[in-house]
Amino acid sequence: MMHAYLLIGKDLENLDKEAVNLSQKLDASLMEFPLLKIEDVRQLSRVTSLSLSRREAIYIKGIDGATTEAQNAFLKRLEEPQENLFYILSAASVAKVLPTIVSRCQIIFVKNPRGQISPEADNFLKLNLGEKLIFVEGIKKRENAESFLEEVIENWHLTLIKGDSNLAQKAQNLKRALGALSSIKRNGNVLLQLTNFVISLE
Repeated sequence: MMHAYLLIGKDLENLDKEAVNLSQKLDASLMEFPLLKIEDVRQLSRVTSLSLSRREAIYIKGIDGATTEAQNAFLKRLEEPQENLFYILSAASVAKVLPTIVSRCQIIFVKNPRGQISPEADNFLKLNLGEKLIFVEGIKKRENAESFLEEVIENWHLTLIKGDSNLAQKAQNLKRALGALSSIKRNGNVLLQLTNFVISLE
């Protein structure tokens, strides 16, 4: 069982709802904990140092707003997961989350309100190949892969309508995303299809 989950999305209400739903699936009580600076990580370590008799889920909102130093310090908590303790992180975009943190989380893509452009699709393109591959490796479930690709497709479609730059490139990438989504919905291997999608991007 995974001990860390990363919720990606811009709609704060939907992120909170997903955190509650996830904690219920884990049969864990949910505790929100702010984490922005090194001192917050030290406080978290004090809170989680005791052995737990029942399942607890620590909900850290906006991990992408934490300093690099704080994220590096928090990484040690993920590397040595404590029994009965889960971490639920949220971020508006994966771009500002350390790849080492992303690689230790199961990624859950939380949809934004329809018609609202999220920067996530463009930020995803700005990642290097290794970072893109780490990102998609964290998308374990078929429904999360579908949500991610649907969000990417909607965003790129909206930017095409707006007439943003690099239209030809975005049109090609949109076509590739549609192909990957179609294959996954036909029960294609999730990781294989996402990996092929990443490698094919321009």
